[in-house]
Amino acid sequence: MTLEGKTKGRAAQNGDGRALLERLKPGAAAVVRRRLLEAHPDLANEAEELARARLPPGEYQAVAAEIEDEIRARDYEVLNARAGRQAWG
Repeated sequence: MTLEGKTKGRAAQNGDGRALLERLKPGAAAVVRRRLLEAHPDLANEAEELARARLPPGEYQAVAAEIEDEIRARDYEVLNARAGRQAWG
């Protein structure tokens, strides 16, 4: 059974009326976001803009620079060990 059409036009809710998506922990929310964007790649640009709008001005570049520094600091062998499909995600 699929969820298609079941929650169309409204958020999925649990028994106490709160939207389930709002109750997800950050890790679970990231998985939902990733799977949603994999299923609907046409939403990637809009998702990127929404994420960028949530960061204070200038912080987007700071976050990008921090990520770049972390990746460049890693040894190629460590990065290669994590490349490709993994059982954990």
